[in-house]
Amino acid sequence: MVFNLPAVFRDGVPFGCLLSERLRTTIYRVPQFFAVAGEGFSSVVFDAAGFRAGVTTSPEEYFLHNDLGGQFAGDPTFRPWVLEHCNTGAGTSGTGLHVVLQVRQELNEWPATDGQCWKVDFGCGEHLLFVIGGAHPVPPSDDKPHWRNAVLAAARIKLDVTGSFEKAADQVSFRATDDRWLDLLRLSASSPEVTISSPLTAHDLGEKAGAIALLAKHLETQGDSNANSEPLRQLLDALQLEPLTDDAYRRLWFLQLHDRCRRLLHSSGRNIHEEKAFEKVNNHRNEIAHEGVERMDLQLMKQLQQNAHEVIVGIASSDAKQT
Repeated sequence: MVFNLPAVFRDGVPFGCLLSERLRTTIYRVPQFFAVAGEGFSSVVFDAAGFRAGVTTSPEEYFLHNDLGGQFAGDPTFRPWVLEHCNTGAGTSGTGLHVVLQVRQELNEWPATDGQCWKVDFGCGEHLLFVIGGAHPVPPSDDKPHWRNAVLAAARIKLDVTGSFEKAADQVSFRATDDRWLDLLRLSASSPEVTISSPLTAHDLGEKAGAIALLAKHLETQGDSNANSEPLRQLLDALQLEPLTDDAYRRLWFLQLHDRCRRLLHSSGRNIHEEKAFEKVNNHRNEIAHEGVERMDLQLMKQLQQNAHEVIVGIASSDAKQT
């Protein structure tokens, strides 16, 4: 749908500018873990050109020292956005465990001069917005999906988490060449699962952060010439589970994850139907692929995720030894 932006922002004022950078910050809450009282923790686990990821019990504290692109210090709306979505306040270490992903992309003075940029007052001060939903062009985006998936998969595996991470916040901002910050605004026309939380000391978190960083690096550095590279990328992508409880979505997700496991095993000369660990999930995959099965078996859904974790670790370890 194409929106009439002047009608949407009746009191808004359009303006033009040149964009120098696009920054995206995504924060996932890991509901299965929390920090022991008084033992806050933050650590970068992956750092590459234009991409940084970390684990932390306080995103606010994390951004004070590890902010990619200066978004926390420079964007006047970013700090309150973090506080609102992550329930951390000044002077508190927080208790929940979070995975933070940040992407920084150079835009090289991309001209936002066709009516995409607006000054709008929502009743709490002026906001600068880059609006998607009109008929105007938008700059290209590169969110480093392979690196993101590698970090998220490594975190799932080393924290032994099945199910979904809870996306606490996801924000895209643009920095103009004159250092003004614009927030992206995209115009667009079941029951929760029970999880059990476990406490982690700062020492525990340090060990797990180190393990996550090591595995993420192994997963990211799979060479293009490696026969496992593309099947591994596909499995890392399929492993990401949205926090939805719709059973139709779960069935489709299960079928795709099973298929990606099959492909990665095949690339290593293994047959998923001969793998003892996959026997039950193979049968369930065949059941839900046909009419008559209305509900997923959540235990087998968890089992498939754990199997996928083991396959990924095994392939990554084997490839690391060969290199």
